[in-house]
Amino acid sequence: GLYLLNRLFLERGDSVLGIVPQFSEYVTDVRMYGTNVTGVPLKKENNYRFSVEDLLAALTPDHKLIYIDNPNNPTGQAIPLSDIETILAAANKNGTAVIIDEAYGEYIPKKNSTVSLLDKYENLIVARTFSKGFGLAGLRAGYLLIPECLAPYIANITNPYCMTEFARSVASKTILDESFLEILQSKTAEMKKQMYRPWKNLSIAHTCDTVSISMITHQNPEIDLAAEFAKRRILVISGNDFENIGQNSVRLRVPEEKDMPAVLKAMEEIDQL
Repeated sequence: GLYLLNRLFLERGDSVLGIVPQFSEYVTDVRMYGTNVTGVPLKKENNYRFSVEDLLAALTPDHKLIYIDNPNNPTGQAIPLSDIETILAAANKNGTAVIIDEAYGEYIPKKNSTVSLLDKYENLIVARTFSKGFGLAGLRAGYLLIPECLAPYIANITNPYCMTEFARSVASKTILDESFLEILQSKTAEMKKQMYRPWKNLSIAHTCDTVSISMITHQNPEIDLAAEFAKRRILVISGNDFENIGQNSVRLRVPEEKDMPAVLKAMEEIDQL
């Protein structure tokens, strides 16, 4: 879906505005089109908390698209709807479309989803997937929520067979299970809060309790944090895979309850390095 949007909107020399760090594969695809990417950094001194003021200060009429993942990957923070509305209003004045990638959207309450703003802003596009909260990455299923006026143009560059009939059938039933999502958010928060400690050398970037990922940073920039976790048989994503953070940061997915003691033990050992 994200690739389709890039094909629809972008030509060589266009400009896209976003934040860093965020979902790196989107940025890679954008650059393949020969476009200019403006990445507004989430500031370390602000514990990587999103700043709507910083984003708006970087916005110009030259930006054809704004891309924001919400919740953010890798920090797991959720951007308030009020900030999203502020961005949409400012972008609309410039004729700029706004893509909100809610890949981790199942981890926040439905009322906080940008989907609730679709009827209010004609420049809003929301992308969602079944790969994260529903755990159905093998299904290769997702969907776009777009203004109706864009539908014919999207149809010109895609085909009806992007998802299998099996995937469509499973996805259409899965999405109805709202009680599962409430349990998912509650259980995630219960596990994630166990990592909130007064660490000596480790820190956790601003995040949302119910979202299944966190960004952990060691204060020593020479520490290869992903390698240290790997030594302790904990799989994480290195900060080297993202912009604006380095090898001393990782994205960690909240584990199952049975695996949490091993994660905490690894963090305790690494904290002493």
